[in-house]
Amino acid sequence: MEFMRARLQIRRLFQFGEHVQRPAKALGLAVATGMLCSTGASASFAGPYGLSQFTLTNTPSCQGTIPDASAVSFDGGLTVLFTGSNSGSGCNVTSTLTIQAAATGTVSFDYSYALTDIPGFDFGSWLKGSTVTQIGAADGDSGTVSFLVTQGQLFGFQIDSDDQGGTGTLTISNFSAPLASTGVPEPSTLALAVGGLGLLAGWKARKARIAPGSASRQMLTGILALGVLAAAPAYSQVQNYAGSNATGIMTRTAVVNLTTLAGGGGFALRSGFSLTATSTSGPEFVSKALRNADAVESRGLARQIQSFSLTAAVTGSTTTSLPVTTASGLVGFNGLTHKDQRESNGGNQFSIEPPNQSIAVSNGYILEGVNNAVRVFSITGTPLVPTVSSNQVFAVSPAINRTTGVYGVYGTDMRVFYDQTLDRWFILQRSQDNDANGNLLASSKIYIAVSQSNDPTQNYNVYTIDTTHHSGNDFNLACPCIADYPQIGADQYGFYIAANEYGAPSGITFVSATVLAISKASLAANAVTPTLVRFTMSNVTGYEFSLQPASTAPGSSSFLASGGLEYFTSTISVASGSNIGLWAMTNTSSLGTATPNLAMTRIIVPTLPYIIPNVSALQKNGPLTLGGDITQYNPPFTVARPIDGGDSRVQSVIYAGGKLYLSWATLVTDENLHNLSGGIYTVVTPTYRLGALAASVNKQGYLQVSNNNLLRPYWAVNSKGKGAIVFTLVGPDYFPSAAFITADSTSIGTSVQIAAAGIGPEDGFTGYDDGVARWGDYSTAVATADGSIWMVGQYIPNLPRTIFANWGTYVFRYVP
Repeated sequence: MEFMRARLQIRRLFQFGEHVQRPAKALGLAVATGMLCSTGASASFAGPYGLSQFTLTNTPSCQGTIPDASAVSFDGGLTVLFTGSNSGSGCNVTSTLTIQAAATGTVSFDYSYALTDIPGFDFGSWLKGSTVTQIGAADGDSGTVSFLVTQGQLFGFQIDSDDQGGTGTLTISNFSAPLASTGVPEPSTLALAVGGLGLLAGWKARKARIAPGSASRQMLTGILALGVLAAAPAYSQVQNYAGSNATGIMTRTAVVNLTTLAGGGGFALRSGFSLTATSTSGPEFVSKALRNADAVESRGLARQIQSFSLTAAVTGSTTTSLPVTTASGLVGFNGLTHKDQRESNGGNQFSIEPPNQSIAVSNGYILEGVNNAVRVFSITGTPLVPTVSSNQVFAVSPAINRTTGVYGVYGTDMRVFYDQTLDRWFILQRSQDNDANGNLLASSKIYIAVSQSNDPTQNYNVYTIDTTHHSGNDFNLACPCIADYPQIGADQYGFYIAANEYGAPSGITFVSATVLAISKASLAANAVTPTLVRFTMSNVTGYEFSLQPASTAPGSSSFLASGGLEYFTSTISVASGSNIGLWAMTNTSSLGTATPNLAMTRIIVPTLPYIIPNVSALQKNGPLTLGGDITQYNPPFTVARPIDGGDSRVQSVIYAGGKLYLSWATLVTDENLHNLSGGIYTVVTPTYRLGALAASVNKQGYLQVSNNNLLRPYWAVNSKGKGAIVFTLVGPDYFPSAAFITADSTSIGTSVQIAAAGIGPEDGFTGYDDGVARWGDYSTAVATADGSIWMVGQYIPNLPRTIFANWGTYVFRYVP
């Protein structure tokens, strides 16, 4: 994809005072690196001045910041690129690269300063002792510096940053410094190790500044800018919201042990029990009303959309369709299947579609949740506990008692999560209440289990949150309203749940969004009633639908300035759009106090056009066990049913290196004019300075495969911005398969890779009952501390099934 770097002609916004006798720092928009080489016999970082002899030191102003400043040479020491921190904390970071003079004499060097932030927030300097002299404030600043040092005196270079929005990079060449002897070889005898970028640019600009519009400057920009700026900062349509202290609606209700539950807790499995051939007593499926309430998010949304011109709305996937290959070298294993989920808790479960799955990975454990069942595996795929129903985890009545036929709690929208700050595991689901006969009630809850240690097989504190919204009158629909489709994220101080509120008990009309901010300090202290702040945003603009909180990649900084900040994103809940909503919740550190005081603000950020893929994804035809059973359907089905193509809500938001990595589904049109479900990936650089939220898009593009569909793309990256997007690949050429594409902050993979190929069509009850088969409302991928990306994809495995569904999941690891 061709990149364009739009230079911001914006004057310096603010002039800060001195900070530890140094100029104040600021923030930028894209990580920069590159290489330059200049000739000159005496110019070299070698011998006692080799780059490895310098000391790189970071001094952040906020505890918890993980600076990512770097100093590298791509040409054997002729040139050094010193880049300031941009880890996303929003706090001032002073980065120094220093050394002691080997002898008394003159230090001299040429420099060029590259800035990927707006001016006024990142500064380059040289230093001698405690004296700091600024030499870089604007993109393109360059020149020559010469000064005297005495033997043993500290000198070097400094970059001040506010650790967000972009970087400042000092390129230092023609370096010379006094030596105690003359035993240092001439630079011409040094081996030039050219690596990584594969290009060495000769640059002779000792005293001449490179003009911003010159060809040389354009070449320098192309080498240095690995992140590209595609849009000016967005400040439009600002909306502000205040939270209210809702402590008390979340209460600890039980303590459970996952190993004990798996060993026989809950309802015992009846002798000879099996679902491979026939149903058991009682209703087999979740009641029609319950399934409709769950489905309103994906398929039901289309009913609320005004009619539109498909041709006009599809502005086009401008990307050529990606080829499909089979992945190699992956580590993976089969995860939970419908049979596992249905037969857990002694079989006191429903058959449920779609297979909504989630994973969390750390400490050598993998926690997977699908629908209303969970299991813990080792990273080699060995089950560490049997499959446990989430009703057992939350210490509530089973979904249905197969002996009495009494309905219990129907949990849906499974989420599991590992929090790197707490070193704890989370299991979460929501439920709309129902009576013993399965009739819906006008109330809802969210259940959360939080581990008491870093071992997910042991004790969990179980919490219940009353999410019934008892008042309000939006869209002429008087509440009570129920919460649905919870999305989760976390920063340094809080755990966040965003959900959609629907009018109860039908759950058809979207009324408002709700965001719950829960104190991590309270959870760590095993509080009975953790501190909780609630926000409610009425559906006014459409961007309130399905907010997605951000999660911070392991090894990256959360945003720590402004009292702590959590980002959220959303697409617009209409047929099509070309913007996203960017939300910032500030002062999250106050969650650790008795009087939390949080606020939210929202702006609109332009993106590529997108449209809800309200398409039926055709399947490759194959044998149908359920559909072809004449005892179930008369006449039996001979063609596989299409799969629900989903909608365009944001699937994933990862915060790493000061950037947000997003993905969501969109309708695309391939070269043969087929309307298909595809994806959008977008890298956004947000900033929050002096109370103003802004953002720019660095990189974005479409994902599509000719004649086939990509369902629910989910992007995860590590702290270096390297990762992968996982999804289900399905169409006339492929049975539902777990697939992915590599993706990082600067590039996208050249092909879609199949991690686990499906062996047949989706053959579950929803396809025949509703006409279109329900598929997972989301996929999941996570990064681990070692930089690996773990993904779980939905597919049709070659494993035992029940008569009513044949879906399964595949868990696999990719190392960028």
